[in-house]
Amino acid sequence: DLRIGGAAPVSLVTNTAVWRYFAGGLEPSGGLIDYGLLNGVPLTASWATLGFNDAWWETANGPFGIENAVPPDYVLGTNLYSQVLNKAASIYSRTLFSATAAEASSTNLLQLSIDYDDGVIVYINGREAVRRNLGTANTVTPYNTLATASHSASGDGGGTVGDVSETVQLGPASTLLAPGYNVIAVQLHNNALGSSDLIARFTLSTTGASARTLARAEDAGRFFVGTSEPYIEDAETDTDAEEDTPDSEGDWIELHNTGAEAVSLTGWSLT
Repeated sequence: DLRIGGAAPVSLVTNTAVWRYFAGGLEPSGGLIDYGLLNGVPLTASWATLGFNDAWWETANGPFGIENAVPPDYVLGTNLYSQVLNKAASIYSRTLFSATAAEASSTNLLQLSIDYDDGVIVYINGREAVRRNLGTANTVTPYNTLATASHSASGDGGGTVGDVSETVQLGPASTLLAPGYNVIAVQLHNNALGSSDLIARFTLSTTGASARTLARAEDAGRFFVGTSEPYIEDAETDTDAEEDTPDSEGDWIELHNTGAEAVSLTGWSLT
């Protein structure tokens, strides 16, 4: 209870009063944490944004990874074994997908299914959506960072590892998508340069009455083997080609009253 003390205490709020509440399945602001208000603004992985120029990356079908078991534990669309083993700790990939105006404005949550070996970060339009077993949340993780521990994906060990995939409820689609083209980007890391398997499977879906799959690991995409950072210094980036995607750090407006008298905002609205 909240009270004013004194000889005759007065209760301002009691625990039995009527409250508004929210079950914390996601951030109470309606999506991801607004790091513009908490602990500063997260660093941006420029390679994961829609406007990044990936024309110099190679194109192939996913899932991307490495596998040397016979028969293979992981079914890969593109096996980069010879390029990665003992040479690189990471693989970067980007896949474009489309969202309708209705989907991009929907308040229904997005859903992401992930299955990985060993560490992974998934970005949607440059915003970190999921991070597992790799680095510090909302920071840019260098290309040569090793996953913090070994983590098997489904089917590893000759099929002895069962279904260990994970389904994550993200924020509302309106906070993550834009009408038209969007990009899902995956940063995949091994826990040792000599580890002989590496994979990231994912499925991004809308939810609700008209739920559908937006992107899958099997889709065609562009990839980059992490022998260096996945961008060229001073490379030209096309920032005007697509509509801006949602940005929690910019999604607020401050109204400042410069006068001495209070101003009522009753009946005001923003459209």
